Amino acid sequence: AYGNTLAVDILDESGVRLGQGFVIVDADTGEFAPFEGTIDYTEPAQAQAGRIQVYSISPRDGAIEHLASVTVELRP
Repeated sequence: AYGNTLAVDILDESGVRLGQGFVIVDADTGEFAPFEGTIDYTEPAQAQAGRIQVYSISPRDGAIEHLASVTVELRP
């Protein structure tokens, strides 16, 4: 991760991005470690399945690297 910064996207059940932000991993560059952060997003009108995607962005060419994705329940 560039500077140990990870991008976080919150997607609705259709894959529409409801929010995006960044978190900092408290570890040496390139090392894995727990992290946490707060991402503001537009709440859906009704409860639905959603997805949280966490990934690093290549400083060389902007490509997405090391994508992790998990299903969540989004609630208004």
